[in-house]
This record gives sequence, structure tokens and C-alpha cells, in this order.
Amino acid sequence: MSKPLQVNPHKLSPVMGAHLACLGVDGVMPIIHGAQGCSNFSKVFFTRHFSEPIVSHSTAVNDITAVLDGGACVAEAIDTLAKKSPFKLAAIITTGLTETKGDDVKGAIGQLSYPALYFPTPDYEGGLEEGFALAIEVFIKERMVSVTTPDPKLALILPHASMTPLEVEKLKEFLEDFGVRALALPDLSGSLDGHLEERQGSVSKGGITLEEIEEASRAGMILSIGESTRKARQAFLAKNPGAFDLNVESLYGLRSSDALIRALMDWTGHEPSVRIKRWRARLQDMMLDSHFALGGKRVIAALENDHLLGISKILEEVGMSFELAVATTGGPAMTKISAKEAVVGDLEHLMQNIESSEGVIACERLGGFLPKETPWLVRGYPIFERIGTGLGNDILYEGGCYLLKELANLFLKEHQAHD
Repeated sequence: MSKPLQVNPHKLSPVMGAHLACLGVDGVMPIIHGAQGCSNFSKVFFTRHFSEPIVSHSTAVNDITAVLDGGACVAEAIDTLAKKSPFKLAAIITTGLTETKGDDVKGAIGQLSYPALYFPTPDYEGGLEEGFALAIEVFIKERMVSVTTPDPKLALILPHASMTPLEVEKLKEFLEDFGVRALALPDLSGSLDGHLEERQGSVSKGGITLEEIEEASRAGMILSIGESTRKARQAFLAKNPGAFDLNVESLYGLRSSDALIRALMDWTGHEPSVRIKRWRARLQDMMLDSHFALGGKRVIAALENDHLLGISKILEEVGMSFELAVATTGGPAMTKISAKEAVVGDLEHLMQNIESSEGVIACERLGGFLPKETPWLVRGYPIFERIGTGLGNDILYEGGCYLLKELANLFLKEHQAHD
């Protein structure tokens, strides 16, 4: 992108990505090392997106502590919070301010008697997707152990940042249908899936436990989704080189789901269950039913990179013309997105191409700028004015049915409005 500035940007901070990942690990106290506003923004953003209380703490760096020793600020914050609320692990997530200043966070953590991990996420390095993936990598490097004998009945899933809690749960169930116990790192399906708790805590509740992370070290298979999890996957294989390595670009649509099925059949020796076969037949029928509503339709989208890569595959399968994909950052996924044009840009870039398209896939921030009659599939971050965001499912055979149904009905509604 050659623009000297971003107008209505849709790239989010890597701080938020690491924060989100920590919410999928049980007993973690996320502490954002930066100004108070950094922590508040992430907390409010995810609270509105998921309609759930979000755990977040801050070292509240001000003009004085920004000049003086920032490491002491971290140690003081952890000590204060530990006295108020017990936690299993403190996650120190740095910001552009403290990383640029050069605070010795590792040194400060090393002097503590509390378990803590350091997540370096300056705002100038990547976006939400990269911060999420970095957090996974840190958990693998710091909390997993080296193994020589993998467990063929255990699988580890590395989701990308745009997978909803329900999608993580559905993928775990999919693997379990092949006789495999599945753990996800992180596992938002146990923390941000919308279940009712008695009260809000000061540490993350639900998701994968620290004990399960260590147990996942001996997983016989690692299933990583998208391109952003590449480094985390490599970190796991360095500790468990005997694990079956399965990376999938997409979980959307028929071909991607079939490819995953074939890989699981080869690894486990199991046939897919009757339930899986039934959903495959339903997806085939949905593809036929939606053909006249979706075939040839021109769409544009603005999402995180791996989300664009995944959804582009099902759009291609049903014969839609993916005219423009606007990503948040550059990366390997950019060259694999099945679109006529894939760029790193902002929401203004999307709006400049709205007249040449017939439908839009983007976050809710775009709503005020779209013509009312434009078919608009709301996906990505953030989704504020709708409930049940964590219960969305677009992946595998079942999610593909729901996605195509929603897309087709949007275009049919627009067509009826013109009649």
C-alpha cells in the first residue's frame, strides 16, 4: 500500500492479540505493561465484541514511570495483584511505549517469586493476528517440555486469531470423532463461549490449563490453522520432532474439509463418523441450493490475513468472484488468498471499491459507510452491535452450510428489494 497514512484503519494492535490468547488459558492474569489507556481499550473492545466480562490489568505507566525504571513498575504491579487475587501465571504483555523505551521486563520477571511470562508485542510489529500467534509461541517455548515418544491418541490444535470459540470447539469435536483427544492452545471455547458464570474474576477462567499445556507436549499430532501459526508450530516440533505435522490453510468449504478428513484417516486409521458424512451431504446440497444466488457475484472483504485466506477458498468453490481482499498486515498468507487482488490496506481502500462489487465481508465498523442495500456479511473484529459473536461457526462441513445459507439469503434479500 503506497498511501502515506491510513484512513479508517482496520489493523488492530498485537497487544490485543496476545491479550486475547491469554484469555484462552486458565488461571492467567494478563497484565498490559503500558499506559492505562492501552489496557482499557483492549478490555472494552473485547467486552463489547464477545458480550462477556474481560480480565485485564495494567502497570499504568505514566510520565514519571516512563522516565524511571519500568522494570520496577512491573514487579510492583505483580506483587500488588498477587496479594489481592491468586493466579497461576502472570502474563506481562508489553506495548510500543515500553518496548521502545527498552524496559528490562525479563530481568524484572526473573527476580519475582511468582510464575510469569514475557510477551513482547510492540504496536509497530504486526497486528492482532501476529500478537495472538506470538503468545502461542511463548507458551510452547516456556511451558512445554521436550519429548521423544508422542502419544498417538492426543492432538494439539493451534488456531488462528479469527477463529471463534465455537469454531475451536467444533474442531476439537471433529478430531474426537476420529478417536483422538484434542487440546487447543489457546482454547477460547472454554472461556469466551458465552456460558454464565457466578461472578467476574480477576484472572482468566476456562480454556486450556497450564497442566494441559505441558501434557500437550507429547501430542502425536499438531494441527495448525493458517500461516500465522507457522513459528509456533516450528517451536512445538523442536520439542516434539516425532509428532505428525499437519498445517491447513483453510477449514472453509468442501475441499478444505475433505483434505482434513483424508489426513485424519491416514493418521488414525479411522473412517469418518455417520454425523460427519451427513454434514458433508448437507453442505453439498447447500452448494447446489445457493448456486443461483451466489454464482458469479462480485465480493470484496477486509479481514485478518488467515481469515481472508480461509474464507477465500469457499467463495471460490461456489463460483463467487472475489474481487478485492484487504488484509491488515503483509505475510505469507497474502500470496495464497484466492482473490483477484490482495492488498494491505484500510477500510477506505475497501470503500473506494464498493461500487464495483455486489457484496461486502467486513467488520461492523464499516456499517455506517455502506449503502443500505449492499449485501453485507459481518465478520472479523470488531462486531459490537450484535450478540452471540462467540457462537458463530463458518468452518468444516457444518459451518460451511451456515455460511452459505447466510450469504445466499443476503443476496436474495437484496434481489427481492429491487423487484
